[in-house]
Amino acid sequence: MSNKNLFFVPLIGAEVPEELFNRYWSEVEAQLSRLEKIYGQINKLYHEGNYAKGEEGMQIIQKINERTHQLFKSRIEKGAELQDLEDKELFWEIADCQLFLTFRFSSKSILDKLSKITPEIYEAYKNAMKNRNEYIPKRVLDTLKEGETGILLLREEERIKMQFPPEINLILVRPPVLSDIEKWIREQEAKYAEDHEKE
Repeated sequence: MSNKNLFFVPLIGAEVPEELFNRYWSEVEAQLSRLEKIYGQINKLYHEGNYAKGEEGMQIIQKINERTHQLFKSRIEKGAELQDLEDKELFWEIADCQLFLTFRFSSKSILDKLSKITPEIYEAYKNAMKNRNEYIPKRVLDTLKEGETGILLLREEERIKMQFPPEINLILVRPPVLSDIEKWIREQEAKYAEDHEKE
């Protein structure tokens, strides 16, 4: 069995009600503290959307999520190292494709022109996502040393698309309040679908 332990913490969106959001991160902290007693102190920190180490990486994370920034800051003070998780070029390629694919245009002449390149952009997006899904597990494998423990903060729907190698002991962190958050998200999606049916 591998000694490379990785605590996977699902990232939740800022749209989650404040009370649930705060409860979630408090429960995450409590679970991580319990897990550290079993698996040892956290050595490596990985965060979705971060492609830099050290202070630059912490600035990126602070822009993404203040709570995860605090969680990482407290671990860095105890000796953990922030690692770059994303390939920078790949990250921006995906972001650019997503931006292009979400644009809505009204002009027929522009729509006609775009219809010729949209399939190419979509194909580039699919390839970039596939490469990212392969890159992230490999990046963790290469940087998390034998006997070390890490934290990975990533959206759940992203994690399930990735195949982590057997050398990594992936430990899922699922605070009890996550069930309430998932229920709230389902309710919001149902309400959104219902409102659009009325239009």
